[in-house]
Amino acid sequence: MAVDHPVISGRGLVGRVVSVSPNSSQVLTLLDISSKVPILLQHNRARGIASGANQPFLDLEFVSKGTIVSVGDQMVTSGA
Repeated sequence: MAVDHPVISGRGLVGRVVSVSPNSSQVLTLLDISSKVPILLQHNRARGIASGANQPFLDLEFVSKGTIVSVGDQMVTSGA
């Protein structure tokens, strides 16, 4: 494990490693307000930034006007 490595669960991206010690690592989760990740919406290939908002959902920023986004849409982070 190293700083900036992704943290992934069976359901997808959880966050990224921000510090590492011999026995533990500290993770910045996607839901943290200081977290921002480039994404690609799977259904229409629109690009944007998923931002943490300290709530159970992410904010989606910088998506082209007119792009339809719905709760539950799949977002791809790798290669976005």
